[in-house]
Amino acid sequence: MRNYAWLAGGAAIALLAATPAAAEPEIGAVFEREYRGAEGTRVSGELRELRWGNAVFTEETVRTESGESTELEFLDSTRLRVGSNSEVVLDRFVYDPAQGTGDAVITFGKGVFRFVSGDMQNKEGYKLVTPAATLEIRGTIFRLIIDAANNVLLFVEEGAVAVIYCGGETEVIEAGSSGLAYGNCSGGGIRTGDITSDHPAQDQRDDDSGVSKGPPGGQSENDNDNDNQG
Repeated sequence: MRNYAWLAGGAAIALLAATPAAAEPEIGAVFEREYRGAEGTRVSGELRELRWGNAVFTEETVRTESGESTELEFLDSTRLRVGSNSEVVLDRFVYDPAQGTGDAVITFGKGVFRFVSGDMQNKEGYKLVTPAATLEIRGTIFRLIIDAANNVLLFVEEGAVAVIYCGGETEVIEAGSSGLAYGNCSGGGIRTGDITSDHPAQDQRDDDSGVSKGPPGGQSENDNDNDNQG
């Protein structure tokens, strides 16, 4: 009996060790109804298509190629649109709906994005990392481009974004203005208007022929009011 008990216990331990969910909490889902080619790679190395309603996980890397895109919705209803030729790592997203507070880290590697903040009340809980700056949001909708030289172009549609350059300086970009952070860490600056609109990467920025309806059993059509406005 002792031998059987030991084997059973060992099997249970092995099962727990082999369960990715134990190390990779579910932090959101794919919000894009139409599949447009985006793939996710989990820390286990599992590569999968990101289709409507599929869960996304801590430390998952989301990638798109030319002509591909997707949209994700996180635990507090934050939405992230990932455009063509893009890469982003979903480092962490923790949210307590009872308190309305949380902690999120997202690392943007390259490409084109649109970010719409959700219900998290402590906006300092969002840490958005790019190659040239860290972004802190203040109730925000913004568009983001990271080019091949790691330059970061940012346009704020709503709210404000504090841009902390890799050299340590901070500037606040208000709604209707843009920010530029140079990939060589030489600083950046604030620009009037939308500097992302004429960038070549915007050719396939949104590719929105229809409105995302959300995952099965998720939000109603009324929840799309803030979605895909750019």
